[in-house]
Amino acid sequence: MRPDNLILTVEEVKAELCRRSFYYFVQTFWSTIINEAPVWNWHIEYLCGRLQDVAHLVKDRQPTEFDWLIINIPPGSSKSTIVTVLYPLWTWTVDPTQRFICGSYSATVSEDLADKAKKVFVSELYQSLFPEVGIRSEAKTKLENGKNAERYTTSTGSGITGIHAHQIIIDDPLNTQSATSEADRNTANKWMTETLGSRKVDKKVTVSILVLQSMHEEDPTGN
Repeated sequence: MRPDNLILTVEEVKAELCRRSFYYFVQTFWSTIINEAPVWNWHIEYLCGRLQDVAHLVKDRQPTEFDWLIINIPPGSSKSTIVTVLYPLWTWTVDPTQRFICGSYSATVSEDLADKAKKVFVSELYQSLFPEVGIRSEAKTKLENGKNAERYTTSTGSGITGIHAHQIIIDDPLNTQSATSEADRNTANKWMTETLGSRKVDKKVTVSILVLQSMHEEDPTGN
């Protein structure tokens, strides 16, 4: 334990502020992957707060009060950056044992988001603030930290074998064109309930997070 009279370094203070606030973490690491300065609208802080609550619920490995956190939000709201890119990496700063499955409607989109997550994960800033997290693998489709936790990348309709997660993030399982197709909606809904539904570490603990611009009453939000 650190003596009370020992002064913290600037990096230690920043690291602790990041651990205590996902919103502060997002502000700190935003420029690592996005050049444009964001408009810090109220919804960003609110969304960060809800996600932070989920992370701590799962951290305690106690039965949660809900299976799903559904986020219906319009395009251009930074939802993917916050939820799919930055949130798993922040969670590792408070609980580096959590495993994530992250999926979107296409492999191209999923891998692009995974690449952004990798840029943060391997960045000098992240590694200097959170050296205890560590790096075991930095493959595009699977980031793995030093505690053997991982961020696994998949896409709508894909099979998943041998992977179980503490949190499942489904970011736009349909695009705007697919939402009007009954076949595509059925594929997305079946993938969510059957494939991803069987990939939970513990059904009483694992939370699924759905991020979607709802466009049809029978889309994944309605389902």
